[in-house]
Amino acid sequence: MELAARFKVHPNQNTEWKKQLMARAEEVFYRGKKADTELSVKELHAKIGQLAMEKRFFIRSAWANSRAERKEMINRQHELPLTRQS
Repeated sequence: MELAARFKVHPNQNTEWKKQLMARAEEVFYRGKKADTELSVKELHAKIGQLAMEKRFFIRSAWANSRAERKEMINRQHELPLTRQS
C-alpha cells in the first residue's frame, strides 16, 4: 500500500509486478548467462578434484621426509603462514 501511494499506482499493479518478477527473476538477474554459470560450476568441480589430488600428493611427499628436513623447508619470509607450510 505504501509503494502504491508513493508512486501513485494501483495496489493491484504492485501485486502483478511482483508476480512477474517472481516468475522471471532468473532471467532478470542472469541475463542469459545461465549456461555459462552451469559450465563454471563444472569447471570448479574439476578444479576442486585436481586440488584435492594435489593436496594428497604433497602430504604424502612431505611425510616421506624426516621432521628435521621438513622444518628446513619452512620459509619464514614467505607470505604463506607457517602453519600452512609445515
